[in-house]
Amino acid sequence: MLLSVDNRFMSVESHMKILATQFDKDSRKRRRATYSSSLDDSLQIMLEEKENQEKEEEEAKEKQVMQLLDDDEEEVEEKKTWEEKENQRQFQILLEEKENQEKEEEEAKEKQVLQLLDDDEEEVEEKKTWEEKENQLAGHKRRRDSRKRRRATYSSSSDDSLQILLEEKENRNHQDFSFTTFNVRFPDFIEDIMTKESQLSTDHMDCFLAMYRKMLKSQPELFPNSRIAFMDNLFNMLVNNIYRDFCKRDLTSSRLHNQLNPYFKGVYPRAYGEGRSLSDVDTFYTVLLVNNNHWITLVVKRKDRLNEVLDSLFPKTPEGLQMRRESVKPFAVVVPFMYYYLSTSSASMERNPYEIILRQDTPRQIGENDCGIYALKFVECHAFGIDFKRGQLLKKNIPSLRLGMASTILDFVLQCTKECFIYGATSKSAYEGDDVPITQVNEIKPQNLDKM
Repeated sequence: MLLSVDNRFMSVESHMKILATQFDKDSRKRRRATYSSSLDDSLQIMLEEKENQEKEEEEAKEKQVMQLLDDDEEEVEEKKTWEEKENQRQFQILLEEKENQEKEEEEAKEKQVLQLLDDDEEEVEEKKTWEEKENQLAGHKRRRDSRKRRRATYSSSSDDSLQILLEEKENRNHQDFSFTTFNVRFPDFIEDIMTKESQLSTDHMDCFLAMYRKMLKSQPELFPNSRIAFMDNLFNMLVNNIYRDFCKRDLTSSRLHNQLNPYFKGVYPRAYGEGRSLSDVDTFYTVLLVNNNHWITLVVKRKDRLNEVLDSLFPKTPEGLQMRRESVKPFAVVVPFMYYYLSTSSASMERNPYEIILRQDTPRQIGENDCGIYALKFVECHAFGIDFKRGQLLKKNIPSLRLGMASTILDFVLQCTKECFIYGATSKSAYEGDDVPITQVNEIKPQNLDKM
């Protein structure tokens, strides 16, 4: 019985050992499983941290690259700005050097001229005396030749008079055509048109405007609108005189009538004038000499109540623009008063000044003495409905334009001489009515004219 108990105890003990061994194996398995799962979690966490770190490094690199690009663009812009400023500075230096050089050349020329004048005073006096005698002889010969031409003109052989003129031009260095109402003296008159160093005079302007009047009178179909007129330099002077009287409050209706009525009624300009009243004209043209050294074109549009200025040297500064407006303001003020006091139409009862517009699309001159050429071509293009921006007034075309204009005006003057027009300063009816001071009935005071 004890043996059986011992065997039973031994079997229990062995069984307990087997269970302990099995338990140890299971514990080791669980520990290995737990350790492996913790390793996987730790590895996953490390991988995520590494990925986040790489993303942050990439973002930092992108920000750095963008910053470098922005810095490069700013440097490029700063470099461009610096280069532009440097170019402007160099250009300004060149301009100043050129101006100084021109001033020095002018001063040297003036000194040379003064030196010559000081050295040759006696020769100058002798030359003046000789020129006076020459002018006296030329005056006698001109009157004698004028009588010959008038006789030849009214005779049947009118071509012979032109032949006489051509022969005299060949035999004489200077030919005087002033009896044709233009102060034309060959060859200077034509040479000034052909030479780029010469600026056109008021006589050139009046002569060309008279030629346009002749074309309008003989061939009105050439013009898109024949209700136009071409004024002259005397009209410009009268308008400026009346404006000065107006500003001094010394202008009366009779003075306005006596000075401008011949132009308003069509009596003036006498050279190829149509005798048409300005009340029948929608637009008239004139050329103005600004500051005694620059020609501009003025287009007065009565229906639009507008003064349009065509300038080949358009001012770039506010002061220059104001000076241009001041030069045209007499016409903006006086022309409405002329229509108000001299016209019988109810449409001319408005006395407020015309609007002034300075056109900015006009071609720009290159030569300093080409303003007269441009002013006349502006008149021609505007009157004939030609676009002056098509390239006709380019710098390369100016010499050929001068030659063409010289040839055209020479033919015109010779034709005038052949026809032998003699113009007199006759006037029409005197002023009728009360002599009322303009400043008393004017709604616009001189001190307010600057506000226009």
